[in-house]
Amino acid sequence: GASDLISPLKSGGIEINVVQRSVEFPSDKGWGGSELLSMSSRAGGWFGDSKVVKAVRVQRRYRRAFDDQGHRLVEALEIVKTYRVLDGVAGVEMPTSTTKSQLRFTRPLSGARVAPPEGEEEEEGGGEAAPGRDTPSPRATSEKEDEQAA
Repeated sequence: GASDLISPLKSGGIEINVVQRSVEFPSDKGWGGSELLSMSSRAGGWFGDSKVVKAVRVQRRYRRAFDDQGHRLVEALEIVKTYRVLDGVAGVEMPTSTTKSQLRFTRPLSGARVAPPEGEEEEEGGGEAAPGRDTPSPRATSEKEDEQAA
């Protein structure tokens, strides 16, 4: 199965195993996937080395779209549900938590660059347009405006 192909992820005492994975290939209506995960961690405290196990269902659905200016983007809906596991059986009739997230992926306009975080220096050659591009970066434009205002 899928769990044989994917090694468990261990992070901070939490072990995550993929139990089941399905993928829906792209079509006119979008694409997506679903994963069933097993998460275990040490209970600690009075329970010593015993483990707490939860089942997690992650469902994602993507679709191509356009924003108000006609630029391409990808919209997604992600639903994550967690379930208690007692004696190896997940209580799927009542999730312990449900999270719904709406995601929106956009691409920067050609020639535009993201300014470095405040307090960090821009790389050498900053402020120039990318080779083969006529549009200067937004950073270069704002520096020119600052010089004109002074």
